[in-house]
Amino acid sequence: MTAHPKVQLKTTVLLVNLGTPKSNSYWHTQQFLRDFLSDPRVIKTTRLIWYPILYGIILPFRSRSSQQKYAHIYDEKTGMPLMHYSKKLQKALQQRLKTTYPEINIALAMRYGEQSVSEVLEHIKHSAHKQLIILPLFPQYSATTTASVFDEVSQCLKKWNFLPNVHFIRDYCDQDLYIQALANSIRKHWNEHGKGDRLLFSYHGLPEAYHAEGDPYSCYCHKTTRLVCETLGLAPNERLTVFQSRFGPKRWLQPYTEETIITLAQQGIQTIDLIAPSFSVDCLETIDEIGREYQEVFVKHGGKSLRYIPALNDSDDAVATLEAVLSSALQ
Repeated sequence: MTAHPKVQLKTTVLLVNLGTPKSNSYWHTQQFLRDFLSDPRVIKTTRLIWYPILYGIILPFRSRSSQQKYAHIYDEKTGMPLMHYSKKLQKALQQRLKTTYPEINIALAMRYGEQSVSEVLEHIKHSAHKQLIILPLFPQYSATTTASVFDEVSQCLKKWNFLPNVHFIRDYCDQDLYIQALANSIRKHWNEHGKGDRLLFSYHGLPEAYHAEGDPYSCYCHKTTRLVCETLGLAPNERLTVFQSRFGPKRWLQPYTEETIITLAQQGIQTIDLIAPSFSVDCLETIDEIGREYQEVFVKHGGKSLRYIPALNDSDDAVATLEAVLSSALQ
């Protein structure tokens, strides 16, 4: 009898980030916003009511304003920061794990826009797999982010005739190395620039109604802040947890980042250090909203300097964190 060669079964880790427009053009921006704002996990309004608003008002006007913001951060060589840093993180994690797990493949997908979850999974399914691990790059779980990734992955896997073992990682907001990585980045910033008058932990916002309906995101954000502050030995009056990036007229999680920095400036606070733990890599909300807009607002109202502490990006601490998060699934 002829012996058939043994097929080397792979393990694929699919990192999933939110996504970003392909460029800062009006049409790429509009396509990205259309995908994002059409997700029922993100906008829960009835489609019959929401779509006329989305296509008739929001997309024509918000695409233009968002395009102008993306123009501030777009680089002709590296593209959009979120995609650039996500790819660097993917490569760094692949390099770190290849010796211990030679059969592992680290893939990267985006929930919205180019390099979509469906495109990447379509490519993956043609290889023999023993395990598929889904790791959304959202440390704090929310139905609007992590659960949306789960929905999309599930829809794609419905089309597969053979399913590998699937492991979905829900969050890592309290993972020891993640907390230590955030604390290390804050210490590094203080060592280089001195300690500011206040430390703000700014997380992406969420409508209050979603929290009332059971989305635990706010609780996980506060948990991350508490654990980092315990690690740093910070007193309650030295730091604040705030929420940014509001959209629409409804009430969102409070206190709002912008209103807080205005109040602090008016109270005579001259220097604010700000870290954004919910963003695994730097993007529009960190580079432009925090680094440019909030800095301008703070100075306008009497402050001196709002100093942004960069996201973990592809740092050694970030890679070590993801390795630790994946360890139980890989074993």
